Amino acid sequence: MRLDRVIAVRNNKTVFRDGRRCVKIFSADFSKANVFAEALNHVKVEECIDYVPKLLEVIRHERNWAIVYDFIKGKTVLQWMEDEPEALSDQVEYFVNCQTQIHQIKEKNLAKMKDAFFDAILTAPVSPSLRYLLHKELEQMHFSSVLCHADFVPSNVIIGEDTKPVVIDWASVLSGEPLADAAITYLLSKIRGWDAFAEEYRRRYVEKARKNESELEEWLP
Repeated sequence: MRLDRVIAVRNNKTVFRDGRRCVKIFSADFSKANVFAEALNHVKVEECIDYVPKLLEVIRHERNWAIVYDFIKGKTVLQWMEDEPEALSDQVEYFVNCQTQIHQIKEKNLAKMKDAFFDAILTAPVSPSLRYLLHKELEQMHFSSVLCHADFVPSNVIIGEDTKPVVIDWASVLSGEPLADAAITYLLSKIRGWDAFAEEYRRRYVEKARKNESELEEWLP
C-alpha cells in the first residue's frame, strides 16, 4: 500500500489517498466493532443511493483497522466555499438539492434516530431532572423513516468531475426525521463558524422542502 498523501484528519481517524483508492485508517484505540459498524452502515447506504463512494474492503494496516473506498476526484463544497466566497447562493443551492434528494429515500434498516437521540440524552452531562424533561419531550416528537446522514456538512459533500455530488462519511447515518437532520446541519455549521452559510442554508432548506420555519425551529435548542 502506498499512501500518497493525507486527505483529511478527524477524530480517531486519518484519511489517505492510495492511487485510485481512499484509505481511512482508524486509531489503535478505535474499537473493531465500531469500524465494522461504520462499514456496514456505508454498505447499507450504497444499496439506497448511487452517489456514495464504493466500499472496497476492511483491512488491517499495521496495528490499525482501515476501511478502503474508491477515491473520488473533485473538491468538497467546503473547498468551493473557501475558493469562491462570493458564490454562496450557488453553493447552498447545490448542497440543499443534494440533501433533499437523500431525504426522499425511505429507509427502515438503519438505526432509528429516536433511539440514537434517547441514548445521547442518557449519556449527556446534564442533571437528572433535565434529562427526564428531554426524554419526555423526545417522546412527543414526530419521526419519519427516511435516510438521514446526521453529519451532512459542506466538508462531506464532494463535487465530482461531472458536477454530480458524492456524499462521504456515513458513520452516523440514521433512519429518521429530515427536519431533525436539517437542524443538525444548521447547528454544526454554526458551531464551525460558517454563519453566513448556516443562515442561507436554513432559509433555503425550508423553502426547498416546503416546510415552515417554525417546523425546523422545533428541532433547534
